[in-house]
Amino acid sequence: MVNKYAESLRKLDKNEIEVKVELTKIKEEDWSRNWKKTFKPIQVTNRIIIKPSWIKKRFPKKLVIEIEPKMAFGTGEHSTTRLCLGALEKSLKTGDRALDLGTGSGILAIAAAKLGASYVLALDIDPDAVSNARENFKRNRVQKIIDLKLGTLSCKISDDGFDLIVANLTKTQIVKFFEGMNRVLKKGGIFVLSGIQTEEKKETERFLLTKKVLLKEIVSEKGWVCFVGEKKVG
Repeated sequence: MVNKYAESLRKLDKNEIEVKVELTKIKEEDWSRNWKKTFKPIQVTNRIIIKPSWIKKRFPKKLVIEIEPKMAFGTGEHSTTRLCLGALEKSLKTGDRALDLGTGSGILAIAAAKLGASYVLALDIDPDAVSNARENFKRNRVQKIIDLKLGTLSCKISDDGFDLIVANLTKTQIVKFFEGMNRVLKKGGIFVLSGIQTEEKKETERFLLTKKVLLKEIVSEKGWVCFVGEKKVG
């Protein structure tokens, strides 16, 4: 089949450039096992550590988030996840109600619960992500604090509102969902927004200022940006 395809390419090329096909035998390996060897515990802040479930080492006096990495986004290796975790550690207060929009693996919702949130709503539109997040919530024993739903802000949400919303999405998605997030965030509540690339920083900043968000901190890492802002009162 490959040779037939190569022959068709020769017919398309008027210069009759030679197309050469070479086959190389690759040794069969257990890729999942090899990948696990490279995924080690990640220290995100002085306090927060992300640990894969197969690592049994304990980390006394640390806030440990244990996950089983699958297809859902959020292992702690990506800059946006680390930026959001750092912002949550600084911004979330004990007893806060938090919303994690686009929860993925559930890593940010778990962090919010372990940092002292009294209630966390975790939303995602991907059934596989929701399944992975549910497993990770049980693994971290925070399932009683976190309300996990398949869907977006169109889901039925409590009228009590949220003290903090974290959304690690994309700039386009943040703009799309902003009005919905703003509607359910209490006055004086905190936005933690990431998934924004460095070249989108100024445009995103202008957008948030037009929405009367009081920017408290803008942090960057390896080409990615996280905005922390407060919903103005009045």
